[in-house]
Amino acid sequence: MNLVSRNINLLLFLLSNFLIKGIGYITQLLLIVFISVEEIGYVRISFNYLEVFNILLGLGLVTALLQVNSISWIDENEKSDNLLYAITITLVVSVPILFVLIYMASSGHYSSVERVNNIICYVSGVSLLTAINSLLIAHLQSYDRFKTISKIQLQSKIIGFIAFLICSWNWGIDGFIISIYISMIVSLYLNFVGCSDIIYKRTISFHRFKKFFVKNLSISSYSLFSNLLGTTNKYLSMFIIGYYSFDEYIFGYFSIALIIVLALDIITTTTQQFYLPKMVEKSKNMNEWTKFYLGIEYKFIVISIAVFIFLNLFAYICSLVVHINDLIIRYIFLLSLSWLLSSFYSLKGIGLISLGKVKSNFYAQLFITPFYIISSLYLVDLFEVDGVAYSRLLYVILSLLVFMYIFKKNYVQKN
Repeated sequence: MNLVSRNINLLLFLLSNFLIKGIGYITQLLLIVFISVEEIGYVRISFNYLEVFNILLGLGLVTALLQVNSISWIDENEKSDNLLYAITITLVVSVPILFVLIYMASSGHYSSVERVNNIICYVSGVSLLTAINSLLIAHLQSYDRFKTISKIQLQSKIIGFIAFLICSWNWGIDGFIISIYISMIVSLYLNFVGCSDIIYKRTISFHRFKKFFVKNLSISSYSLFSNLLGTTNKYLSMFIIGYYSFDEYIFGYFSIALIIVLALDIITTTTQQFYLPKMVEKSKNMNEWTKFYLGIEYKFIVISIAVFIFLNLFAYICSLVVHINDLIIRYIFLLSLSWLLSSFYSLKGIGLISLGKVKSNFYAQLFITPFYIISSLYLVDLFEVDGVAYSRLLYVILSLLVFMYIFKKNYVQKN
């Protein structure tokens, strides 16, 4: 695929992802119409746990599959086998883990608020569907089928949004959860259909399965634990406050601001998802890789700064025109500042993966974790809901310093 076609492909992929994610975030904002401000806080804590579950049940296999299937000389039969092996491992390992997670939720281990535990119990099954969906999307991505991915995601989101309006209107939070399952099941079906011509029916070879497992165990393991630590650290303060007696109304406002700012992650995740296979392709030629990486990182940081300024300016103007609680404006600033600082190292993580330095992400998170746990406990205990925002900002600053050091060290070694 030539440069012009790739740029057009990227533009279409970015636009569709903004639209798809936009539907998801509009759904969360509209949820405020159907439930109380306090319940928004319960949903936010529950879905932070869901993000951790998504990573845990994914087993790091998406990163492994993307890396191994992005190699130019690999044939289509082997790509198909790798997908089927990854799905098999996911089902065998993740289903028992899912039952443990549901048991813990039903036993009240995640929060002192019973409603939070109930929501987690009901929504946990989404993680298994997400894990399989992610593998199918990675398979499509290895063929540069970004248009197909976008079309499938858009269709499932639209169906899910219609289901959300109907179900949430009638059953509130429970209806919201039902609509998520409907969207994920539709997405799973469409992804299988989208992959039907690039999944080849062959007899499962135990030898090939063992070879895939052993070859990718290191990549998937380090990817799993680094992402697990990273996401847990990202939401650690939210998990901590779930065990505290906190002002549920103020936390609801914080959760509304968080939902708004989480939309910014569209920029980060879309860029990471698109460029990882490209970095892997270029990793054998360090001059070419360096030029490519520095170019996209510079553009990404410039765009992030512009988005940060626009969002906060827009929020301030809205507060003058329409009555918006000052807490929401303040939380938007603190949370978007965290996101802006994270943009200075967001591409370094996938850069290390593309250079085969998967362990480095894990060691970075491992180093950050003990300092962050202690500081989060202190900040949440001292400032309650505000402490959650301060804690997220501290985590990003620590991550920025550590990733800059590790990236520079590994990059120099690679050269």
